[in-house]
Amino acid sequence: MYANAATSSGYRQNSQLSQQNAVGNLSYRGPEWTGYLNIIGDSQRQNLPGALQNLPLVYPITLDTPRASVTPFDWAHQQTFGVTGGFTRTLGSGIDLIVDGGVRRKFQQSQFFNYFNNPFFSFDPSTAAPANYVDTIMTTSSVTPRIDMRHQLFGVPNRLLTGVDFYNTQYDSDRPQAQGLPDIHRYSIRQTTASIYAMNATTVTPALEISYGGRLQRNLVKGQDVYNPAVDPNAGFYASDPQAAPADSSEWQYALHLGYEYRLNPTLALFGRAARAFRLPNADERVGAGNPFDVVVPPNLNLKTQTSYDVENGLRVTLGKFNFQTTGYIMELNNEIHFIPALFANVNLDPTQRIGWENSATYQLSDDVRLRAGVAYINATFREGQFAGKQIPLVAPWSGYSGLTWDIVKKLLVLDVTATFWSDRRMDNDQSNIQPLIPANATMNVKIGGEWNQFFWSAAVLNLFNSNYYDYAIASAFTQGFFSAYPQPTRTFTLRAGATF
Repeated sequence: MYANAATSSGYRQNSQLSQQNAVGNLSYRGPEWTGYLNIIGDSQRQNLPGALQNLPLVYPITLDTPRASVTPFDWAHQQTFGVTGGFTRTLGSGIDLIVDGGVRRKFQQSQFFNYFNNPFFSFDPSTAAPANYVDTIMTTSSVTPRIDMRHQLFGVPNRLLTGVDFYNTQYDSDRPQAQGLPDIHRYSIRQTTASIYAMNATTVTPALEISYGGRLQRNLVKGQDVYNPAVDPNAGFYASDPQAAPADSSEWQYALHLGYEYRLNPTLALFGRAARAFRLPNADERVGAGNPFDVVVPPNLNLKTQTSYDVENGLRVTLGKFNFQTTGYIMELNNEIHFIPALFANVNLDPTQRIGWENSATYQLSDDVRLRAGVAYINATFREGQFAGKQIPLVAPWSGYSGLTWDIVKKLLVLDVTATFWSDRRMDNDQSNIQPLIPANATMNVKIGGEWNQFFWSAAVLNLFNSNYYDYAIASAFTQGFFSAYPQPTRTFTLRAGATF
C-alpha cells in the first residue's frame, strides 16, 4: 500500500493544484497460477486560469501579463475509485490463460462563471455569476480474458496472443448553471464494446520474424440529451434546436496488422508494418465541452468512429557504441475526431493524412557519458473537403531533442541535460490556415542528482534560458490576427530529496 499528496500554487493566478492518491495491491504467486487485486483512489482539485488573448479586444488582460487569469474563480474537481483483479493460470507447456476484470468510477465537478457585467458587457470579476456547472459520473467495467501461447507452426516457433475484450461505460452528466439548480441539459450515454482478437508472431528464420493479426469489434451506443427550456435563460434565442439529437447505433469495426523485422546482420535490421486501425469516440468526446448554452451547435452524440490505414518502414543500425533508427510512415485517416473550440464540440474532420519521418540515435561516448538525439518531420494535411491541402492545426512539422547523461560519480552524482525544440504550427480552430502560427521555440532542462543507499536527491532547472512561450493557442473564428493562448511557466527550479525503507 502506498499514498502520496501534492499541492502547488501554480505558475498563474487561479492555477492552484491539490492532489491525493492511494493504492493498495495484493498479489499471490503459486507454482501454477498467480493472482492480484488492485484498489486505487484519487482526488484532484484544479483551478482553471483560462486562456489569455494577444490583444485586449474582449478582456483587458493579455499575454503581456502571462501570470494573470481571466477566469479567477473557475475550478474543476475529480475523484476516482477503481478495483481491478485477475489471475494467470498455466494450462500446459507454453500456454497461459490470463483473465483480468475491473470497475472504475470517475466523478467530476466543475464550475464556470460569467465575468461580464450586463448591460454594459464590461469585464468585472467582482460581479461574476455562475454560468455553467458540470456534474459527471462515469462508470466503466471490463472483462478481458486472453490466452498467451508459444507453439510450433510449420516447424517454426510461434507466439500467439488471442482473447476477447468486453467494456461497458455508463456516462451521466448534469449541466445546470450552478450547483443545486435544475439541470438545463442532462446527458446520458451508454457505450458497450465486445471484440475478439488474435496476434501471432512467427520466427521464420533466426533473422526474420513476421507478425500478423486482427481484431473484430461490435460497438453499441445509446445516448440522449434531456433539455429543460423552462430553466434555460437563453431559451428562445437559439438559431437551431439546442437539444442534441439522440444516439442509438450499432456497428462492426475491424483492425488488421501485418509486420516484419529482418536482421540482415548484427549491424543492420529492417522492419515495417501495414495496418488498418480504428478509434471509437468516448463519451466525453460525444458531449464535448457541454456548454449549457449551445449557441452554435449542440453536442454530437453520434460521432463516427475514426479509422485509418497506415504503412511504416524503417531500419535500425547497431554499430558498437552507436545506435540509430529511422522510420518513414504514411497514415490516411477518415472521420478523424477533433475538438473545435468555436463550436464547443468535437467533430469528424474531412479525410486527412499524415506523412512522417522519425529518427533517433544514441552514442556511448565513454563508460560514463551517453549522448542522445532525435528529429522528426510530419506533414499533416486535409486530403479532401473544403480545406483540402491545408495543414491540420496543432501539428508542428519539425520537432526534436538532444541531450547527454554523465555519471560524474556512479549513482552518487549524475548530470542530465536535455534540449527540445519544435517548429511553428497552426493554432487550434484555424482549419483555413489564415491566422498567425504558434511560434517555434526551444527549451533546455538541466538536472543533477544521485543515490546513496536508500537516500536520493536531485536539483533541476527547467526552461533554463527562461523562454516565454505557449504551446497551445486558439485562433479566433471571426477576427483576423486575434487568438487566445495558455502561457507556459518560465524558468523553474526544483529540489527533491527522499529515502526508501
